[in-house]
Amino acid sequence: MITYVNFKDKNDTNVFVIKDNDKCMVQRKSVISGKMQSLILPITIEQCIQYYENRQLVQDVFPHLSDGQREYMVTGITPLEWDTHMSETDDNISDEEYGRMVGIA
Repeated sequence: MITYVNFKDKNDTNVFVIKDNDKCMVQRKSVISGKMQSLILPITIEQCIQYYENRQLVQDVFPHLSDGQREYMVTGITPLEWDTHMSETDDNISDEEYGRMVGIA
C-alpha cells in the first residue's frame, strides 16, 4: 500500500513523503538550487511526523541516517548537491553564511 503525506518544514516549505513498503521517498526543494529533489530513505511516516510536525531534533528522530541524509531532511540539499556546491565555493563557509543559506539566520 502506498501512502502520500504532505508536511511543512520550519520555513513553511512543502515536504512530500511517499511511503511504499519499508522506505519513503522524500521530495523537497533545495535551499541552494531551488530545485525539487528526491531521495529514497529508510524512514517511516511516524518519524516524519515527529520531525516535521512535532519539531523534534533531526539527529534524535533519524539517528540511523547519514549526516548527508539528515542534511537533506532539513534543507533539501542532497549529498551530491552539497559536494558539488561546496567544491565550487570556499571550503571555509561561516556558520552565519550557512544559516542564511538555509533560512535560519
